[in-house]
Amino acid sequence: MSRSLPSRSPHHNIAADTVKWCCPLDEDLKRQLLAIAELDTSIRSALNGYAFGNLNGVIYILNGSQTVCLGNETGNGLVGAVMGQGDWLGALTIGNRYQAYLMTEELAPTELLYFPGKKILNLAKTYPDIYRWLFHTAQSTQLKWLQANLAAHQSRFTRAAFALIEVTARQHDPIPTQPEIRVSQDQLARLSGFSRSRLNEVLRIFEQKGYVKLGRGKITLTSLAGLNEHLQELHTVFVTDSLTLRLSKEP
Repeated sequence: MSRSLPSRSPHHNIAADTVKWCCPLDEDLKRQLLAIAELDTSIRSALNGYAFGNLNGVIYILNGSQTVCLGNETGNGLVGAVMGQGDWLGALTIGNRYQAYLMTEELAPTELLYFPGKKILNLAKTYPDIYRWLFHTAQSTQLKWLQANLAAHQSRFTRAAFALIEVTARQHDPIPTQPEIRVSQDQLARLSGFSRSRLNEVLRIFEQKGYVKLGRGKITLTSLAGLNEHLQELHTVFVTDSLTLRLSKEP
């Protein structure tokens, strides 16, 4: 388990209109929330510098992207998702005794805001609308984790295809016809929920079918339509609008 010194800084000039608050909030409350927020470049700092640990606070991604995997304290049973610009994480950890263990890695250089849990609860004593904000931030990420949990119970091909599309959606907007993504097989394996050797087998099969082209530290998705065939096991209600729109244009 690697560790680095926390890089959080309480000094920033992030404007309130830079943040997608998920619900209407009083301008004074927004200022108070930003006053307790710490600017950071990695979710790891919220885990006290560890790559894997317990989160007690709320994170907002300003830009960039990171993989986030949920599991138990041994690192097993991971369910992964990709967090990017405008995403919230951690609202359900505030005021709860259970521990949500996270494993996180950077996909693209990231800038984020970290709202410490204790400071949020202290602020809630004066601003009860804090709880409405926490509810809506939790609700905003509910679909993402429903998608990830549903995918985790599907075939290895569906899980790998879903992970590839998730990373692609965070690295390209709009998504080109044959997007190239920068991601390691270790990262994809954790997102997919199985070993690197099993992932490599799946990727080789995808390559043989013409769905992907493998390179050093990168993967080119040569057929989004082909990958989409393996997403049919997922209920359509869990497919993001942007993904549905892009794949519907494939021949």
